[in-house]
Amino acid sequence: MATAHLRSTDAATIAKDAAVDLELGWRNHGTAVASVIADGAPHVRLYNVAALYWAVDENGQPIGYDETVVERWVQVTRAAGARMRGAGVRIANLSWGESADEITRQLLDSGLETDAARARQRGAAMFRTVQTALLDLFRQSPDILFVIAAGNSNQPEDIAASVAQTTELPNVLNVGATGASGRPTDFTTFGPNVRIYAKGETVRVRWPGDMVALWGGTSFSAPHVARAAAAMLAVAPTLTTVEVREGLIATATPDGDIRMLHTAAAVDWAKARGSAAARPSPRKQREH
Repeated sequence: MATAHLRSTDAATIAKDAAVDLELGWRNHGTAVASVIADGAPHVRLYNVAALYWAVDENGQPIGYDETVVERWVQVTRAAGARMRGAGVRIANLSWGESADEITRQLLDSGLETDAARARQRGAAMFRTVQTALLDLFRQSPDILFVIAAGNSNQPEDIAASVAQTTELPNVLNVGATGASGRPTDFTTFGPNVRIYAKGETVRVRWPGDMVALWGGTSFSAPHVARAAAAMLAVAPTLTTVEVREGLIATATPDGDIRMLHTAAAVDWAKARGSAAARPSPRKQREH
């Protein structure tokens, strides 16, 4: 039916349909990601933070943002960090990224800049603002594990140069995507900072209207890992953020130059670590 529609529809209508599809996708992206984490997982409690600072209009054209908008995003990020820490959030899934090149392109596409050199200068400065805010968030939230989608650039992470993907901190875990074969997809960002991989093709997600859809991208690899981390904390709530990250990586299945998420092994690891931590030491047993 979709093919027949495309063949019998004029270009203007197809463009309008594409714009609606793009807007629908952006609006529902977070819902789809959250469904991978929480669908059928009674131990998960979701805490939603919406901090998107750019969008498209009704015609699918980018709505430009400038330094003022980015600064508002920084304030939202700071407030969100404080709220998450206050609520005792332990895992944060970040299925998005930003690079200086993307900001530059958006400045030009939206018409806020017409000179490429000036756009690159402004884009780089705005990128540094975003980067600083994210680093502050991560460093101020040591008890939160930030699970981050590696990106869909099909490039090494250092070339893609997106935040928060290039961040290397003990409470940050970057996730790449594999396909049905179990091997990395042809779109995933890769590199030494991508420490674990999970399924990122034809991922079943919830869609508004009580519907189910299939979606792909590292956006949907990261929530598999976030879900596994939540399962680990459900059986061993005293695990530290560093321990959860360590367990996810240590139990991931080696496959060539990558490590594949193994949720069951990670949960077993957490049970064992939690049980060991709960047992009194021999010295304390003798003291009793």
